[in-house]
Order: sequence, then C-alpha cells, then structure tokens
Amino acid sequence: MSSPTDSEQPTWVALYADASDLLGGRLAAFDDATLRRVDTVDALLDRVDDGLDCVVCTGPDAFTVLDGIRGDHRTPVVVVDEAPDVTRASRLSEYRNTLYVPVSRLDDADYDLETAVRELVTDWRETSDSRRRLAALESAREGIGILDTDGKYVYANRAYAAKYGYDSSELIGEHWRLLYPSKEVARFEEEILPTLAREGTWTGTAIGRRVDGEEFPEELSLATLDDGGHVCVLRDITDRQQREERLQVLDRVLRHNLRNKMCVVQGHIDDAMRVTAEDAVREPLETAKRESEDLLALARRARRFHRLLDRATLDQTSVDLTEFVAGVVTSISQDGWRIEVETPDDAVTVDADPEVLETVIQELVTVLVEASTTGGPVTVRVDVAAPRGAAVQLSVPGASLPSSEFDVVERGEETPLYHGEGIGLWFVRWASVLMGGRVEFDTDEEGVRLSLPRTDTTVGGAVVDEP
Repeated sequence: MSSPTDSEQPTWVALYADASDLLGGRLAAFDDATLRRVDTVDALLDRVDDGLDCVVCTGPDAFTVLDGIRGDHRTPVVVVDEAPDVTRASRLSEYRNTLYVPVSRLDDADYDLETAVRELVTDWRETSDSRRRLAALESAREGIGILDTDGKYVYANRAYAAKYGYDSSELIGEHWRLLYPSKEVARFEEEILPTLAREGTWTGTAIGRRVDGEEFPEELSLATLDDGGHVCVLRDITDRQQREERLQVLDRVLRHNLRNKMCVVQGHIDDAMRVTAEDAVREPLETAKRESEDLLALARRARRFHRLLDRATLDQTSVDLTEFVAGVVTSISQDGWRIEVETPDDAVTVDADPEVLETVIQELVTVLVEASTTGGPVTVRVDVAAPRGAAVQLSVPGASLPSSEFDVVERGEETPLYHGEGIGLWFVRWASVLMGGRVEFDTDEEGVRLSLPRTDTTVGGAVVDEP
C-alpha cells in the first residue's frame, strides 16, 4: 500500500451516490483516510466546508458534483465512468483538479485508484499552499523580490516593484542592476555580494533608483537560496532618514543656541544686579538667574544623555552589580544625600554598560530624593534572586512619587494631555531597554525597580530564557 500523503494531515474523501459500492470497494484499502458516503449535493457542500480533500463520483454524476461545489471551492474530484463517453471526458478535461478514470482502467494491474487519489490530493494541497504563500507575499507591506542565479528577477511583489516605480510584471526577467545607480552597482559587486556569498545573508542600507531616475535610501536584507538565487526584502527609509536628519539638526541647533543664548541672558542679569540694590528689582532678577541656571543644567544633562545613547552599540561588559552599586552610592553620598545601601553576601554579575548604568542609578536616586517629603534616606538594595537576572530596588519612606510622570514614560509617548516635565525618566527607560533590562515604577511601594540580565543568561547581548 502507498505511504500516506501527510501522516499528520488526515485525508477526507467523500463517495458521492455510490449505491453499488463501486467506489468504496476500490478504496477499501485506503486505511489512513476517512471515507464518507453522501447522497445529495447539499450534504456534499457541508463536507467541503468542513475541509473535505477529495470527491469521488461516477460519470453520470460528474457535472452535478462539479456544478455544485466549484462555485466556491477547488476541491479535487475523481470521476470513475462506468460508461466511458468521449464528450464527457473532453468536457471534464477543462476542469482543474479533476481526474477522469474509465472504469476499465481500474482492472489494469499497473493502476491503483488509491494512489491516483493520493497524488491528486497531494498536488492540490501543494498548489493551495503555494497560492496562500503567494497571497501572503503579495499582501506584505515590505517589498519582496527573488532573483535567479543570473541576478534576474523571477518574482517581485507589488510593494517591491512600486518602490522603484514599476509594475511587478515589468521587473520579471530584468537584472537587479537596473534598479541602482552605477556607483551603488559597483559597491554591490565589490562589497555586498562577496559578503553575501561568504555568509549567506547581508543587511544594510543602499541607494536605489526609481524608473524616473530619482535616487532614494533603502534598507535591504539579502539571503541566499538553496538554488543559488537570492531573496531581497526592501524597505524605503526616505521618511525615516528625513526625520532623523531633522531631529539631528534641531537637536544640535537647540543645544548650541540654548547654551549660547542663556549665557548671554545670564550675563545681562549679572550686569543688572550689579547696578541695582532695590529688592523689587533684584528679586525677579534672582529668580530669572535661577531659572536660567536650571535650564542650562537641563541642557547639559540632555547633551550627556545624547552622548551615552547615540552610539551604534553600548559598551556592554560583565559588571559585579553588588560592588558596582556600592561604589555608585558612595560617589552620590559625597554630594550630601542620605543614602543607605543593602547588598547581599553573594556576588552577581550582570551585562551592562558601566557609564550608562551609573547614570541610570544616579537619575533614579535624584527622582526619589526630590520626591521625599520626610527627608528619610534613600535605600538602594541589590536583589540577586530575580528570575534570569538581578535587580536594584530603590525606595524612600514618605516619598510622593510623580505617578503621572511614570505613567507617561511607561506608556512610551507624550501627548498634549499626558506629558512629563523632565528627561531623566525617559533616559532611564531608554537606557534600561538598550542594556537588555527594564525599569518598573511602583508608587504604592514608594520605589523603583531596575532589572538587568545576568551574564550567564545572555548570548551575544540578547537575553535568553532558562530551561
């Protein structure tokens, strides 16, 4: 007996109007399939809707079956004709997924109806799977193209072709060089393709060229296929690049102009205070000086945060968290803040960027000190029992933690209705994520918890779950 089409996918076969058991008798050995007898088209349609794989019927019933199910379904149909008819056979050949079998063929020693049904079902399933995969590729927002071994397109979905200003059909048979300026073609041939051949994949940015000659930045992922061809996944990053450029320019201009202009403002304030002794004039000048100093301090913090985070990768290394936290707390305590540290006897090593981690702890201590209403000390406790990592728990008694600030940061966005007052908590959130950790704000417990991955639970900087 033939092997099953798919041992994990049972085959459901309907025998239509088989009163003489002509069909059932021939398929009796089809023991890994479920055979169902149906006598009406309505009953047959119910079976098709339930996931029927094949219908087997006799010649006189062929068009009743086909007209009944082919309006909405492509289920395979096997027609066993007891009275072979050339006209009927010719008409049936026009239907897809349909097999015509004269009854005399069943008596041939080299013919097996069960095998024929299996092969028809297998072909139908493979075609259906291919159709679904193609539909998924066509509906993808990312551009997807496939090249043969000569570098010519054998497939391009609508999104891929549209990025370059073409229809999908226009790219088939064209070489990939059509879509890139000459300098970029040279870069592909000298740098990218050798890397792809050596490693099997390549991801990076490139400059594409549209049909009208316009060049645009793209993010491209390439992979080598088993047959030697390549698959390309494309994203147009023009908008993202423009946003990043705008942010960089605005950030640089604001920071530069803010520092310079505020220094000028402070100079004028100092000049004014030197020439007046009237309290009514000096008090607002002193207020303006304090506010300007706060604003400059904020600018310096923003610049430091930008420097720490605006790197391709953090300087992750193994850090003894117990020793590290004790050292950071000591340096903070020198500024006159009351801080108590609780560290366990057991050492625990985490993956972190030391400079970033130090700044995160300093920022969290600052938040708690500013929130304290009792003057009580800030407690910093290292917890080595955290699952798959370690944690730093910071708390202060009687603190009035700014829950609205925490909510905005945890939400991950600011709106006109919900926004924060500073940038320290945003830095803490961004830095924690970049180091593979997380920060949790618990206003009920009057504290903040910073979790970090242990060195032995990371692979290449990525956190992995323990078994």
